[in-house]
Amino acid sequence: MVEAVASELATFVNDWVTMREITDNGKLARLYMSKDPADLLRVFMVSLRNRAAYERETVVNAKVIREKFSIERHMEALKRVYDEV
Repeated sequence: MVEAVASELATFVNDWVTMREITDNGKLARLYMSKDPADLLRVFMVSLRNRAAYERETVVNAKVIREKFSIERHMEALKRVYDEV
């Protein structure tokens, strides 16, 4: 999911807690209700109808997610953990 968003792909994820956390509660990808194909279709159609805006949004989301999950940020977090030990 992270790679899809970072690659500027249209990304639709279920509303599980993990996906909500990774996507900043749906700000970085489209959320749909788990096990509800009708909701997935609804979310998809809204994105399709507003395709130009959604495509612009994917570019912004990609930048955010690349920063949020960058190797540099990961290494900084690891360093903080090791410094606490």
